[in-house]
Amino acid sequence: MNNLKIRKKIQVDFTPDQWDLYTELMDCQPAVDVLNQSLEDLVNLGKDKNTVMDKMMEKMKEFSQYGAYDSEPIYFLQCALEEIYG
Repeated sequence: MNNLKIRKKIQVDFTPDQWDLYTELMDCQPAVDVLNQSLEDLVNLGKDKNTVMDKMMEKMKEFSQYGAYDSEPIYFLQCALEEIYG
């Protein structure tokens, strides 16, 4: 339909365990707070799936000391984006 824009609004409250961070070794909540807010902001700003993935990967790399740049959190992000964008 012409002139119709649909925007998705999400609220992200994933836990450190859902992100599969190094929760047994350290308090990962600071990293999770940033990752959750970044994902929420990017999607709510209307960014496309690929842009969100790229920007989130940059953010996850910043928190690699928490395990955020490991394969498990990256897979979790991919699953979340699939749920959001289909």
